[in-house]
Amino acid sequence: MLRNNIIAGYINNLKGRSEGEVLQILSGLTNLSRGEKNTIYMYLFPKQIHDRELVTLIQESRRNTPEGLIGVITEPSESDIPFLIEAYGTRQYKNFIKHLIHSFVVCKKDDLYVLETNETYECGVCGRPIKGLLQNDIQSSAYGSTNSDIVLCPACLMQLHVLNSLLEEIEGTDYLTWGTLTRRP
Repeated sequence: MLRNNIIAGYINNLKGRSEGEVLQILSGLTNLSRGEKNTIYMYLFPKQIHDRELVTLIQESRRNTPEGLIGVITEPSESDIPFLIEAYGTRQYKNFIKHLIHSFVVCKKDDLYVLETNETYECGVCGRPIKGLLQNDIQSSAYGSTNSDIVLCPACLMQLHVLNSLLEEIEGTDYLTWGTLTRRP
C-alpha cells in the first residue's frame, strides 16, 4: 500500500532537481517500494501519454499481477497509481482525471450507482469489459455516476479513491478546482 504522506514529502523535497539527480536519489532509497518510487518519479517528470495509451499501460501492468488482466482486484494496486499520476500530469488527461474524481469519488453518495443491466460496458480507465450487476456480483460490476457518461470497473473506482487521497496529500484539497492547466515542476 502506498504511503501518501511519505510520497508527498519526497516530492516536495525533490521538486526543482534534475531528472538525473532524482533518479539517482530514488535508486539509492531502500525505504520506498518500487511503486512509491515510480509514483514520485512520474509525478515529477510526467511523459506525454497519447489517446488510449493510459488504457494500454494499465492493461500491461495488470497482466503482470497475480489476478491477471481480467481477475478481480480487491485492494488498491501500487502498479496502477504511477500511471494515473503520470496521466494527471499531462495536458490531455488532467481534466479527464479531475472529471472522474469529481464524478465518482467526491460526489454525493446518491450520484454513484451500479448499472443494473445485462449489457457489457468498457471501463473508462482500463478498457476492461464489465457487465451490469448480475447475480449480485459487486466485484465485477459496472459503476456509473449521474455526473458522467463514463462507466468504471470496481478496480479503477478503487484506484481513483487512492489517487484522490494521494493528490490531496501532495497538492492540498483544492487541487480539484477547475482552473488553468499548468505544468508541474
